[in-house]
Amino acid sequence: MILDVKLSKTEWSEISLGKHDKILQSILSGKSDANIRFSDLINLLNKLGFLLRIKGDHHILTKNSV
Repeated sequence: MILDVKLSKTEWSEISLGKHDKILQSILSGKSDANIRFSDLINLLNKLGFLLRIKGDHHILTKNSV
């Protein structure tokens, strides 16, 4: 069975982008900074190669090339 489904550009981007890509796109757009969860931001930065160190209440992210 073959389905002929036509998706809008927005619908297609939601399907083709992974969770990290959507978060990065949201951050770079600057439109919804207040709606980004801290845990999602930490996971994204971890995927981008940042190392997380927690000291007390402080979350410190480092990366050699930055």
